[in-house]
Amino acid sequence: MADILPDLAKHSTNATVVFLGNNGTGIEEYEKYINPERILLGFPGAAGKRDKHVMRVVFDPEKSHITIGGPSGKFTARLYKIKNFFEEAGIPVIVSKNVDAWLKSHIALISPLANAHYMLKSQNKSLLEATEIFDLVANAIIEGIIVLRKLHYPILPKKLRLVRYAPKLLKKKIREIYTWKWFDIAMKGHADHAIDEMRQIAEEFQRLVKKSDISTPAINALYTSIPSPK
Repeated sequence: MADILPDLAKHSTNATVVFLGNNGTGIEEYEKYINPERILLGFPGAAGKRDKHVMRVVFDPEKSHITIGGPSGKFTARLYKIKNFFEEAGIPVIVSKNVDAWLKSHIALISPLANAHYMLKSQNKSLLEATEIFDLVANAIIEGIIVLRKLHYPILPKKLRLVRYAPKLLKKKIREIYTWKWFDIAMKGHADHAIDEMRQIAEEFQRLVKKSDISTPAINALYTSIPSPK
């Protein structure tokens, strides 16, 4: 991403620039090149994998949406314009007043799930066969929430806050996620084709862990399962 920022700065002098995707560092790199008032962050509620020359994507037009917001948390004219642009194309939009915290919360959830997939794959096991990895996933998600709370980031969406105090409910939800029909495409397939991305967001969250000075043995154990660069 950093490689394209100079070109974006050069060719989008007054444009609104929307960065959609996992992000654990906010706009700290982007604002070196682009005025923060022109930056929007967000995440598309879709996932997929490559199957040779075919892209297989999970997207439910009735349930999927894009979460989007600006660094200031304000509902600006630029944000309103982009929101309308997506909705006119038939894509629902949810505006977040703290999209940076939303994206960090998303990594706290998705990174352990992806890294557990790598660990299970290396051991040729399913999640239901490996109770120790199942526990690692749940503990890692809880650790991530504790890290974010220590750094004073709100946990978003709000329902994610409950898992810290309801580990049994969290494990039930993880079990459901791993048995969903779309999981092979949206999680396993995506993780297998986006190892660099999963490594990057895990490293970005490690920076937050270090800053918080919180012990995160489960996050650390799953982090080591990410395949090395080829």
